[in-house]
Amino acid sequence: MKRNGIRLKGHIGTFYIIKETEEYGRKIYLLESEIYGDDANHVVVDQECKILYSNEYNGFSDYEDALDSFLYHLKEKEGEEGKRSEFWGIRNVD
Repeated sequence: MKRNGIRLKGHIGTFYIIKETEEYGRKIYLLESEIYGDDANHVVVDQECKILYSNEYNGFSDYEDALDSFLYHLKEKEGEEGKRSEFWGIRNVD
């Protein structure tokens, strides 16, 4: 996945990656608008640019909560009910 100039269906302008993590072989990215920066909601997408969460506005904790919810439901779907992710793999993208 490219690091900037990312276009998302239903969103104005382009985005760039500001954080990423990997869980169960799936990469998950936090994107920020190249036009509006942190004045606009961030968007969480997977490695195929599928939007997982598009209402992040209050900083890292919203991102973490969105990932936690997504991964919790993913684990339930894959038969690992009740186990929650600790997100130790999250890092800033330089």
